[in-house]
Amino acid sequence: MDTTIAQIVISAISGGLVSIILLFIYAGRYIEKIDQLEKCDLNGRLSKLEGKFETSKDLSSFIQRKSPLKLTDRGRDLLQRSGGTAFIDGNKAQLIDAIRSRSPKTAYDVQELSKQVIEEQSGSDGFIPIKNYIFKEGIELEVIQIVLSIYLRDIALKELNFDLKDIESHEKKQTAEDTKE
Repeated sequence: MDTTIAQIVISAISGGLVSIILLFIYAGRYIEKIDQLEKCDLNGRLSKLEGKFETSKDLSSFIQRKSPLKLTDRGRDLLQRSGGTAFIDGNKAQLIDAIRSRSPKTAYDVQELSKQVIEEQSGSDGFIPIKNYIFKEGIELEVIQIVLSIYLRDIALKELNFDLKDIESHEKKQTAEDTKE
């Protein structure tokens, strides 16, 4: 009978040890998952996404979303009041050269390069008054960058000899050729 009690005690102890070991394994996996979630920073990513949606809503009052993008009255007002017009007009040659140096082939290229050039200029000393203005007005930097880039695009299209009428007729001609094939 003593051996039976000893076997029961040994079984209980070994079962308890197995349970404790399994508990540590599962706890370790749980801690690992928490660490992965912290690294993923899901909340930060969701906040950024939410911010982009809010910015997109803000843009609709400054630009008309039709092709090509155009400034609304509010967008033109922001451009003027922020000092954006003066900034672009005062740096026109440098800004156009920056676009030209990247060899745009289409009006869309000019539009996208205008955005890039304005984003790059956002860190310059000449951009400080514009940043001060948007800070006081509670406007996102992205909004003013897009407004300025549309104004710059329109100037650059003319300077780089892109004619929107030619582009539209070329697109119609290309579409007609594509349907023939």
